[in-house]
Order: sequence, then structure tokens, then C-alpha cells
Amino acid sequence: MPLVSERGTCLRCRQAGFAFSSHRSVYAYTGAVRRLIASLKFENRRRLSAFFADVLAPRIREAHPGMPVVPVPGRKFPDAVELIARELQRRHGMTVLRLLERSGGRAQKTLDLGQRRQNLKGRIRFVSRQAPAELVLMDDVFTTGATVDACSRTLLDAGCRAVWAVSIAMEE
Repeated sequence: MPLVSERGTCLRCRQAGFAFSSHRSVYAYTGAVRRLIASLKFENRRRLSAFFADVLAPRIREAHPGMPVVPVPGRKFPDAVELIARELQRRHGMTVLRLLERSGGRAQKTLDLGQRRQNLKGRIRFVSRQAPAELVLMDDVFTTGATVDACSRTLLDAGCRAVWAVSIAMEE
């Protein structure tokens, strides 16, 4: 989202009180990008995961050199984010840590921010012994921020000092 402020934080993030340190998306969730993400997620076009990994890898390396990447857990396995994480690991040698697990809940697609937060309450679990001090949390689409926020809170509660979020696209 283009910033319209000198404060370096978009209005959505300022108003929502998110737990993550920052979030950046590569694209707006429109047009061809929206269709490509839908093809990966709903039409099982797995080759697109390599394309999205190739797009994300240099941006992650530039903004957060050496930090491990933690994929946002999906409702099914493997989901689009997991497929991209595998490609980040395989094609780009990035460290990917699967620290989170998601249990149950409704699909977030039709819910607003408040409903999404309620739907995720208690459903994101830390599944490791130790959390790194800083990490990059990766999702496919940033819609309201509720999923990335719930994951970030779980990671911070587990001992992370900073969670830097990145996604392929952001809904405006």
C-alpha cells in the first residue's frame, strides 16, 4: 500500500495495533497477481510456488539478511504458503522454520478483522522448543492482517523479540 504519511506506517497498521514490527507486500492483490495466487491456491498449479519464491527471496534477503523464514500455517497441508516456503529453501537456500501450527476454525475469506481475530483465538500454536530472536513471517495474501497478527503474537509469546512480516500481495 502506498504510504500517504511521513510516519512510515500505513493507516491500517496504525489503527489496528498489530504485534508484528512491520509488514511489506510485493504486489497489490489485484488483476494478474490475484489470478496467479488463486491458481496456486485453488487450482493446484504448484509451479507457481517457484515463481513466487523467486519474487520473494531477493526482497527478504535485502530487508532481512540471514533471518529465518517462518511460513504462516494453513488450514490444510501443504498449502500455498508451505509450497512457497519449500521453494525458498530448495531454490534459494533460505532457512525455513516451521514453528507454528493451526488447528480448526472457519475459513477467513468472508470474515472482517474482528471476526478473523475471534476465529483465530487459540488456534495458532508454537510447536518448537525455542524461538529465534528475529524472524520473517511469510504469508501469501495480507487481507486484514488478523492471521499475521495472531501468528506474530504467538511467536512473541514464545520468546521472539521481533517479527517482520512479508507477503506476496496485500488487499487494498
